[in-house]
Amino acid sequence: MSNVVTFEVRDGIGVLALNRPEKMNALTPEMREMLIAHLERAESADDIACVVLRAEGERAFSAGADLNELKTRTSASEMSPSARLRRRLPATIEEMGKPVIAALHGYVLGAGLELAMACPIRIAAEGAAFGLPELRHGVIPGSGGTQRLPRLVGLAWSMDMILTGRSIDAATALQIGLVSRVVAPQKLLDEAMSIAQAIKQLSPVAVKAAKAAIQQSFRRDLDDDIEDERRLFALCLAEKEKS
Repeated sequence: MSNVVTFEVRDGIGVLALNRPEKMNALTPEMREMLIAHLERAESADDIACVVLRAEGERAFSAGADLNELKTRTSASEMSPSARLRRRLPATIEEMGKPVIAALHGYVLGAGLELAMACPIRIAAEGAAFGLPELRHGVIPGSGGTQRLPRLVGLAWSMDMILTGRSIDAATALQIGLVSRVVAPQKLLDEAMSIAQAIKQLSPVAVKAAKAAIQQSFRRDLDDDIEDERRLFALCLAEKEKS
């Protein structure tokens, strides 16, 4: 059985980890499917209050989508049902009643950042770098990035980051609201677990209700907007296929 994603329960907290450090935790379809399965398990488990999402290795939370997968994408495949997996993963996190806390370090790029942005709480290690570099490859962010980033940080920063493809550091991410806390790298997991334990002490019904209420304000028209993003992504691929 593949171990590119691991899951364990620590004192009522599910700890979900990307475990492909030799590839900077680049996301594959298999990893996305495994993440969804573990998240669904955590959501239905009575002994789990919330989930911490982290990554193995020192270099990256995730550097984005796996390059081999990217090479297989075409305008036709992008509009097929199979492409919906990339959008289903962040939607699963958003629709869960139990919060997912993202503990982010190193490179948090492309699909990695799109995954993190779906988490209701994001904390970063000093030295982390955040970016959506897809335009440098002739496409746009294709897993909800063009829709979630503006909702989180506003129009100006979203335009700057996406149109230039540049990365920002952890201090800037904190300043613009992309993350809520920045800690020393060696304290990242402890901080995430501390947040999870604080949530664990609260009423599960109240936590679920509060998350749903806040998420609803965020998600209005989001699904339709992400469908528009998918069509635009396919358009970019079609243009690349001409060359």
